Amino acid sequence: LILKPVDSSGSKGVCKIGSLEEAMECFDYAMSFSRAKRVLFEEFIEMGHECILAGDAFVYNGKVMFYGFLNSHRENGCNPFIPVGSSYPVFLGEEKLAVAREELQRVFDILQIKSGMFNFDLMFDRAGKFYIIEIGPRNGGNMIPELIEEAMGFDSLKVTFDCALGNDILEVQSRPREVFISTYLIHSSQKGLLQNIILSEQLEKKIIKKNMFKETGDPVEPFKGANNAIGIIFLQYDSLAELKEYMANMHQHIRVELLGDEPGGGYKN
Repeated sequence: LILKPVDSSGSKGVCKIGSLEEAMECFDYAMSFSRAKRVLFEEFIEMGHECILAGDAFVYNGKVMFYGFLNSHRENGCNPFIPVGSSYPVFLGEEKLAVAREELQRVFDILQIKSGMFNFDLMFDRAGKFYIIEIGPRNGGNMIPELIEEAMGFDSLKVTFDCALGNDILEVQSRPREVFISTYLIHSSQKGLLQNIILSEQLEKKIIKKNMFKETGDPVEPFKGANNAIGIIFLQYDSLAELKEYMANMHQHIRVELLGDEPGGGYKN
């Protein structure tokens, strides 16, 4: 089973229950992230592909005018359900993307959604069955709008404001680029005071934008949600294979040192 708060975001408070002994601990953990003090039990589904299909969709006058599909990456470190970054282009083929488009539009039709930006997490199980994990009435976090604009030429923040202000949106412009790009959240698995962040020389060459949230001496918490991130980096690669290789092995390129750590010893996060 999967246990999650009904009113959290960014996978904060999500916990997998593997045994009866873990149930109460997971319950307390999920409740700690719920403002309403309500949690939800769901069946755990084995995903049949590499990454969660995520991103933002823009709805206007009841029709989805833009699908910003991205790969949402997880790691098995602190919490395997927390996104550590997003990437483009998507790994899934056009056949599955067509199913995702159709099902998202069907949901908006059923709910009679008129306009707005919606963040989503989607997946297919090992048998190819489609599941909607979550749809939220908001732009994605972790600088997803910036990644979408960088990769697809779609200014989702502008159309969100135009929609909220009641401005007419005559057309939605997007210009998908032939680019291999990702974001990655720099984080720590330990609690402490930030001493240093060491990036490999190879990784430094891939970085096109860096946004740090912490400075030397600031307190750092274990990565249990995006709010615990130390910073976020945007990276550009030479190929899809290179993108996958880096995103699967960031622990080999990033070392977060906390006060009291011994210097050196390889890269880790």
